[in-house]
Amino acid sequence: CRSIVCLTGNAMRRLVFLLVPAILLSAMPAHAASLASCAGAATPDARIVLCTQFIDANDASGEEPATLATAFAHRALAYYQRRDLERAIADSTRAIALDATRADVYLTRANAHYRARRYRQALSDYTGAVDRDPRLAAAYDARGVTYRKLGLPDDAIRDHGKAIEIDPGFAKAYRNRGNAHYYKGDGARAIRDYSKAIELDPRYGNAYGDRAAAYEQAGKADLAIADYTTLIAINPNSADAYSARGLAHEHKGDRANAIADHRKALSIDPAHPLSRANLKALLSSR
Repeated sequence: CRSIVCLTGNAMRRLVFLLVPAILLSAMPAHAASLASCAGAATPDARIVLCTQFIDANDASGEEPATLATAFAHRALAYYQRRDLERAIADSTRAIALDATRADVYLTRANAHYRARRYRQALSDYTGAVDRDPRLAAAYDARGVTYRKLGLPDDAIRDHGKAIEIDPGFAKAYRNRGNAHYYKGDGARAIRDYSKAIELDPRYGNAYGDRAAAYEQAGKADLAIADYTTLIAINPNSADAYSARGLAHEHKGDRANAIADHRKALSIDPAHPLSRANLKALLSSR
């Protein structure tokens, strides 16, 4: 007998074991794996391809708005990571139209506007992000940077302080608050914030570079040179770091080390304008 009703107990159990997974898989939504793949793709390019497939298959199908919003949000972030800013903004806008509660999408669109130098639009979207998630430290910090770009350092300091209040280990927020203090001409507070950023992240090259500039402005050339030297150890291919250290040597009157640093900067970047000009001036003053 070949009918299913004629199967023995063991054979029936084996058939059930084989069929149940297939039945369960067939009962899952057809898009489930695609959305998971869209969200979990390893690279921005792969995320764009997989999210586009999901969106194309479901955009007109009556899919839940929040689910579609997730796909647009992931694709927007991938476009942003590829520096395709207009597509990042367009997808973020579509995601917000589908689900206006997501702070992360406002943050992505704000970052894209900022990178496109549309600082007013960025400011509005950073505010949208913190309105939706008052604990989103990254949005406060980024809004602070935007305020400084707009010439509003006091507002910047306030927002960086809020980011630090939310996340006391946020080294970048300390560095950015230091930049706002430096913008205001308060070198002492700037140095304190740069130092805290370095304490939290001892390999934070930008914080060493910023603190070195503040030390140099304060007439502390030796401390500036020490910070530039640490920056070079962290990033030995930075022509800017060698050039800045060369300038600090010049300010100290150390002509030989200044020449050596400008030459090193030019070996990394032969077109480096500051080192070209300074080296030419140093050599012509012999």
